[in-house]
Amino acid sequence: MTITGDQIRAARRLLGWSQRQVSRESGVSISTISKIESGLFVSEYLLAKVAVALLDAGVEFTVGQRPGVRLSEQKLTK
Repeated sequence: MTITGDQIRAARRLLGWSQRQVSRESGVSISTISKIESGLFVSEYLLAKVAVALLDAGVEFTVGQRPGVRLSEQKLTK
């Protein structure tokens, strides 16, 4: 599954996180978070680290014709 910068930004905002918090949670620099959200190329490894941090926080990435994000059912019930 390919996750886009728009999805990363939407997931961050859904959680109410700043780029700084994503950076802390993922171990990826703020400048790299900014690059990802701007659609600039970063390594799959760094993108995966960011995605895993957001997944661990309760975000689900959706795929299909209109990729997006949503809070997981588990997160919604807490």
